[in-house]
Amino acid sequence: MEFRRFFKLYKNKILAISFASLALIAFFTYYIMGLVQSGIAFFTQNEFSIWNMIVVFVAYATIFFCNITNDSYAYQGILMFVFLIVADQILSCFVRVVACIANIMTMNPVVIAFTFLQVAFIAGQIYVGVCFYLNSRRYMRGLTDNFKKLRIYGILFTSMLTLSHAFSIAVLSIDIFGYATVFDWMVFLSLFLLPGSEVLMSLSVNFTLERLRRI
Repeated sequence: MEFRRFFKLYKNKILAISFASLALIAFFTYYIMGLVQSGIAFFTQNEFSIWNMIVVFVAYATIFFCNITNDSYAYQGILMFVFLIVADQILSCFVRVVACIANIMTMNPVVIAFTFLQVAFIAGQIYVGVCFYLNSRRYMRGLTDNFKKLRIYGILFTSMLTLSHAFSIAVLSIDIFGYATVFDWMVFLSLFLLPGSEVLMSLSVNFTLERLRRI
């Protein structure tokens, strides 16, 4: 009975920290697996990936630790996370469209269909992400009290992110394992880790906003 009462009072904080913890675990597992498989070359072959890892970690850590300490600075982590996701999806959308057009005559029809669905969800997510970012910023500054609108954008953001990653994983799985004679479970698992960490952190973001909601 006491636990149920405690959970009811602090459920947003508990869930925000829990999802952020899982996101960090998935995030670090991905890079540890990359280090095990490729050695230090995994980090040195692309300088941009190192900076990307650092910036994403800062966003993740900000959301995680600010939830633990009940600090409203978590807004900054949320804004950083949403901005990084939108920027990454803009680049991903461009790369996917160019790759699909360039190889449309030789690609598997299923891959083409999944790619276009992925691009559609990415485009939707970019739009929702921009709206989510702007509304989060306005709410943080006290320029609006419309939390219901912010909550809807947060849920849509997570939904679009999940669907776009699902189709991305499907396309990559077909590309990598469609003609493979040996199944590499580490490669297969690595396909889920970074996208999974982003989805988990987006869930944490939603519960963080619930915790920060002005009554």
